[in-house]
Amino acid sequence: MGIWALARESHAQEMQDAELCEAVFREYGVRSEVCNAPQPKPQPDRELTAQDRESHIFFLSGGSRLSPQMERQVVLLAGVLNTAPMKDACLRLTGHSDASGGRDANRRLSEQRAEVVAAALRLRLDRGDRVEEVRGVGEETPLEGWPSTARENRRVSIEARRCQ
Repeated sequence: MGIWALARESHAQEMQDAELCEAVFREYGVRSEVCNAPQPKPQPDRELTAQDRESHIFFLSGGSRLSPQMERQVVLLAGVLNTAPMKDACLRLTGHSDASGGRDANRRLSEQRAEVVAAALRLRLDRGDRVEEVRGVGEETPLEGWPSTARENRRVSIEARRCQ
């Protein structure tokens, strides 16, 4: 039995065909003839909400540079965090990636994204030590309601809590 057949048997229940094709490519570096057929692009179950936009910094494909729009968002976020009601807020930044590319590369990229946002916030916050935790989780936790390959998964999530 070939790789494709084995992979299909073991993962058919868990993965859609497009995800299975990508997983086989990541694991073995080959594409099956079945995967060469155009795959329909998975659609999200929902739109981005205002809360999604406020609590995430989004990135372009394969990179960890802030776009001008996201730089402005970081500046606005730091401004809010420097106001009196938010002076006691500490942050956890979690980098994410979409499912394109290898799992290890995606984890490294997600960590780089979180570090870029952390550095930008530390420059603008009254106290840089308010950025308490910076981590990357790669493609492990796609944005709820979005396919794992969606560009919206290229992000850093921002969580605030009262500093200890």
